Amino acid sequence: MRLVIVACVITLAACSPTPPAPTTAPPSPATTSTASTPDLVKAMDGKVKSALMPVEAFSIPAEYVTDEPKWDAELANTDGRISPVCLGARVDVGVSTSRRRLWNSPDSYFEEQVFGLVGVTAKHVLDTLRDKARSCRTYVGEIDESPREVRADVEIRQWEGIDDSYALCQRFPDEGEEAWSCEGFLARGDLIAKVVVYSRGVERATSHLSDLARLAVPYLVKVG
Repeated sequence: MRLVIVACVITLAACSPTPPAPTTAPPSPATTSTASTPDLVKAMDGKVKSALMPVEAFSIPAEYVTDEPKWDAELANTDGRISPVCLGARVDVGVSTSRRRLWNSPDSYFEEQVFGLVGVTAKHVLDTLRDKARSCRTYVGEIDESPREVRADVEIRQWEGIDDSYALCQRFPDEGEEAWSCEGFLARGDLIAKVVVYSRGVERATSHLSDLARLAVPYLVKVG
């Protein structure tokens, strides 16, 4: 089976003839939140790694493929692209860092991607994604590609300890009549765990999606 896989500072100086002597030094530009963003993202990457399901915890019959980026890579993915649905949903506020882990079986492909967020909550990002998924019924993802069918608001369990959850599915007709990708999103604090199943048939894909979400929840709750 071939499946295409298919992230200005303005200083107001109050002038007076006899200004009082400052008791503390004013903050320098280096201590602003903008300057500290790389450090915040680096710290968040540690949380992302801890929230990602360990390879040995994956109990669905499938073979581990790889991590993207590699586990020891200093920089994770920071493009903020959370889903390709309806020409793409992204983290629209703040910044993000993410890592994903891939597994494969003869009839399905599995993925977990954990996003760490700085300056925005996971629940806000899921609200943005929800609106995006509801904005189209079909869309063309690539040039000369047949329109992908979108099913928004797919049923997914609201797990204890999770702030919000959401799921959607998409059909890829160029990969066969029953080529489906289903995506589940679990939000907690400043983390999102995204689980993905590519499979033949929407029923099989959604069933595997529930199993994959169940496996991901404990690690997200423990860290988030």
